[in-house]
Amino acid sequence: MKKLVRLSFILLAAIILVTGCNSYVSDDYQVLELSQVEDLPDVYRYVMDLQESTPEVKGYKIFEGDGERKIIVIASGQDEKAIKIRSFHQSSKDTAITFRQVNLPTEQQNAYLIVQLEEIIGAFFVKEEVDYDEIK
Repeated sequence: MKKLVRLSFILLAAIILVTGCNSYVSDDYQVLELSQVEDLPDVYRYVMDLQESTPEVKGYKIFEGDGERKIIVIASGQDEKAIKIRSFHQSSKDTAITFRQVNLPTEQQNAYLIVQLEEIIGAFFVKEEVDYDEIK
């Protein structure tokens, strides 16, 4: 009986610890559709320009959103694959978005993501995750 009580106490403590730690790790980002930024003319115009005039541009651009929010447009420079967020990391020192190209059909001339962040903390990085095949 004492072992069961101890095990329950340890399990409860572990759940509280995991829940407490999880509150510090937050995914404070949202992937937006083009229709959601129509009221932000600079962002909308930039995305349309990526599609019509400069489909070869690869990189990211930061725009001001409401309050401290930031809007990030990430462009792959390719039309063959869609891009998706792989991970988001934010600490007291930096903010990082990692994306990957996926084999999904896209009608975009320059595959892009529009990401809204609550804030950028410290240094900011956008990285592409690339898998390499073993050479045999």
